Amino acid sequence: MKEEEIRQRSVLNRYLELVAEDVQTIFADRSRFIQIDCPACGSRNYQPQFEKLGFTYVLCLDCGTLFVNPRPPAQLLMDFYT
Repeated sequence: MKEEEIRQRSVLNRYLELVAEDVQTIFADRSRFIQIDCPACGSRNYQPQFEKLGFTYVLCLDCGTLFVNPRPPAQLLMDFYT
């Protein structure tokens, strides 16, 4: 059995489309996002790396952790995942 028989590409693509729509709806108000220090080491020494779905991913220059900054507050994340 091949992976494509279990996980059809069309289903995955539709899932990714739905996630992108939800992200745009739930996280539309970026003014509520909060700046954070590195969640692994607490450093404020980080550098932007790329954007995906409107989120900026930064790299901690002290420990190498990649994280979203600024990030949505906890309540928005709960709304997204529930």
